[in-house]
Amino acid sequence: MNGEKLIIVRHPSSARKIVLIIVDIIELLLTVRFVLKLFSANDADVAVNFIYSLTQPLVSPFHNMLPVGFAGSPPTIAWATISAMLVYGLIGYGLARILR
Repeated sequence: MNGEKLIIVRHPSSARKIVLIIVDIIELLLTVRFVLKLFSANDADVAVNFIYSLTQPLVSPFHNMLPVGFAGSPPTIAWATISAMLVYGLIGYGLARILR
């Protein structure tokens, strides 16, 4: 080969791309939920209620994992949302790495 180097180019698989897109969408929705909770957004608002109802199934497994906070302490940090973001992100990006 006269000192020539062979370069192998890896293209991400379609399955990996789909996993990454799904993880990004989940993380975006959970981030919006976190910000809305942080600023104590009005639950009666249609958009806020839509985000809360859409992300509730994703967050519900993490509700009793960490304490909610002290009663009357404004604003409450949504630990369940942060936990969900970390877990889903790690699982998703781990799966995407396997699918490389």
